Amino acid sequence: MPTVPIQAPPIITPFITLEQAAEAVVDLISCAAPMALWLVNKVEGDAWIPLAVRDTSYGFARGATFDWRGTCCIQMVAGEAPCLAGDVAEIPQYANAPLRQHIAYGAYAGFPIHDGRGELFGSICAFDPKPQQFDEGAVLRHLQAAAQVITTHLAHEEVIEDTRRRAERAELESRTDPMTGVLNRRGWELAMQQEQARIARTGSAAAVVLVDLDGLKRINDTEGHDAGDALIRRLARVLSTQVRARDVVGRLGGDEFAMLLGGIDHNMAAQVVDRIRGALERARVQATLTWSWAGVLGSMDEALAEADALLIEHKKRHGRQA
Repeated sequence: MPTVPIQAPPIITPFITLEQAAEAVVDLISCAAPMALWLVNKVEGDAWIPLAVRDTSYGFARGATFDWRGTCCIQMVAGEAPCLAGDVAEIPQYANAPLRQHIAYGAYAGFPIHDGRGELFGSICAFDPKPQQFDEGAVLRHLQAAAQVITTHLAHEEVIEDTRRRAERAELESRTDPMTGVLNRRGWELAMQQEQARIARTGSAAAVVLVDLDGLKRINDTEGHDAGDALIRRLARVLSTQVRARDVVGRLGGDEFAMLLGGIDHNMAAQVVDRIRGALERARVQATLTWSWAGVLGSMDEALAEADALLIEHKKRHGRQA
């Protein structure tokens, strides 16, 4: 009788991105209860964003986002409704949730996901069109374990990111603009690449701010290029005082600068941009600012393109102020 060759098990490699970890968790947790739709979600401001989906019934559209305030999960996270609802008709918070207009469900299961700092990251949840009978103890244990896997991944990435960010900063320091001391265009492009990779690994978000100096040509013509250069350096100094250690400032060329604000939500980014405008006004530097924000569904290049389009539109409406 021929001997069947034995193959060694494959080598298991670490997850590279958060999405990979979330998809593996969904595959595992779906065995705990026969629900038609399992999701791992991230909360970004008021947006509830699915990162991983296992769907056997709904035809759920990947890339869809929902209002976090209208979900079952916000009630579950707040402790105002249970983690498990075999029949949502018995739980008014779930039966009346606006999400039910988009996903017809008779049963719900959910558990919060926190990051390594204990802040809410999102949720893992499941829906089924029909009411279900749960083995509550078993399902809750699986939900908690699944959430803990994601939390552990996020916590480890946070530790690794600190080391990675220091190494990246050292690499960027060799790519500076000699006049202003901020990043040159090549350094800026590298910083953008690094931040995009960080978003994929950790599910974080970032903002891009473009700053265009007003009136430089007039100053060069009336006061000389030394005065124009001094104004450029003053703008760079102001911008550099408004960033955190993890943020970067770059000179894209001439009188155009850019700022990359990493790990920041949309509302906080808006506040930072207002603060930058105020700092420029106090320093008597006239400049036009536009900005855009990228979360897990966007990209840094798209955010830069949007900010640039807003800058071009502003110039069309108001003129260059040269």
